[in-house]
Amino acid sequence: MLLAIEDFVPVLLSAAGLWLISRWVGSTDTRLGGWAIAGTALVALGGLSKATHKLLLATTNTDVTLLDAALFPLLAAGFAVVAASVWSAAQPRRPVLASLLAAPVVWVIGFAAYGATGRGAFIGLATVGSVTLSVLLIRRARRLDLRLASWLFVVALALTIVLGGMAPTLGDAIEFQWLEQGTNTLNQALFWLAAVLLHRSAATRYETEHTAGRP
Repeated sequence: MLLAIEDFVPVLLSAAGLWLISRWVGSTDTRLGGWAIAGTALVALGGLSKATHKLLLATTNTDVTLLDAALFPLLAAGFAVVAASVWSAAQPRRPVLASLLAAPVVWVIGFAAYGATGRGAFIGLATVGSVTLSVLLIRRARRLDLRLASWLFVVALALTIVLGGMAPTLGDAIEFQWLEQGTNTLNQALFWLAAVLLHRSAATRYETEHTAGRP
């Protein structure tokens, strides 16, 4: 049961980090910031659905399959929307259309491939979205000369890749589950810290721009 409760920790850290990223995007373009928040909500909902599924299974032995099945479709769409928003924010004309269409396109692709690959289609799309977002954030942090933030994003991305190989390799023993979950918590904590640094840089820039020229 304790393991099931702890599963909410990385979900909350991830949501907090993505919310800060959304605020940072919003400091550039409020519309894109709104779409990034919508993507963050999808990711958070996916993580909460999976964590709730585990908690119900551990406490009442109730298997609500819909909660388990919702994880990767929501993650895939959510990461795609946030990644599209971050990418758009760096463009001169800041196209909002990419963020608007990201979730529907991902779902169409995922469900089209579902018959042949099952949930593997959405697992792949979620992975692509997450990795793409990380790469965009690493590049952006480096361009802003936020070295610590960029390295934290790099380490978080590396841990994401490591986590992808843990589940099929380690097995279902409780010790291995704690190792996997602890790694995920560390991963999301580093991502959150990097997002804090990125958000602070935006806040500092905003304050500098709006106080310049004041007597």
